[in-house]
Amino acid sequence: MKYDSRITLRQKTLILFLAAGNEDKIDPIRIMKGLFLFAKKTPDDWLSTDARYEFVPYSYGPCSFQIYSDIDGLISRGLVSEEQIQDQSWKYYSVTDKGREIAQESRKEIHSDAVGFLERIREFVSSVSFRNLLAVIYREYPDYAVNSVFKF
Repeated sequence: MKYDSRITLRQKTLILFLAAGNEDKIDPIRIMKGLFLFAKKTPDDWLSTDARYEFVPYSYGPCSFQIYSDIDGLISRGLVSEEQIQDQSWKYYSVTDKGREIAQESRKEIHSDAVGFLERIREFVSSVSFRNLLAVIYREYPDYAVNSVFKF
């Protein structure tokens, strides 16, 4: 399958992140923090600038509003699905079958070490509690915690 060339490199990184790991669905905080860690920790020779999201300090630490708009765009193309869980104010996101095909194609465009690193980050953010995830990020990147409503 040849995928839609209008999908940006950033969106391909997002699709790869969503497709990685054992968990099918993931919440927006873990997506945001995972892609933040990926942007900050991936060596420049593994990942181009146009494949990275930009982040600002926000209510729960680093936030990229680009991620929200990219998720919406991927949902409208049928590559990502969203699910509202009862009694929760946030949604969970997962890749569709069509999105998985694009993730497989995208693996060829992104440095293999970066893909492996992205998969390990997805595993990490999925394995820790919300509190511990924020603690790790706030400790390592305190400048991104300045506007946080979550206090330790």
